[in-house]
Amino acid sequence: MLKSIYKPDGGKLVRIEVDLLDNSINQIKICGDFFLHPEDGLEMIEANLVGIRMMERDIRMSIKQTVETKRLTLFGITPKDIAKAVMMAR
Repeated sequence: MLKSIYKPDGGKLVRIEVDLLDNSINQIKICGDFFLHPEDGLEMIEANLVGIRMMERDIRMSIKQTVETKRLTLFGITPKDIAKAVMMAR
């Protein structure tokens, strides 16, 4: 299990635990000091990241798409920040 902690300038802390299989996300846990509404949206983001290759652009696009299609609201963090934190775990 790979781990990272990232705090963007002016943003909230995000913690990542990720397990890879053939350079793709096999399992991921995202947590931190940020807020997300509705709260179960985080599980949706994590579920949609499974199978995504460890490429920051692909991870960011998956998160952004989930946020938009599920009408999630992020407070203190952006899809780009989460994607960067995932890549830092590598």
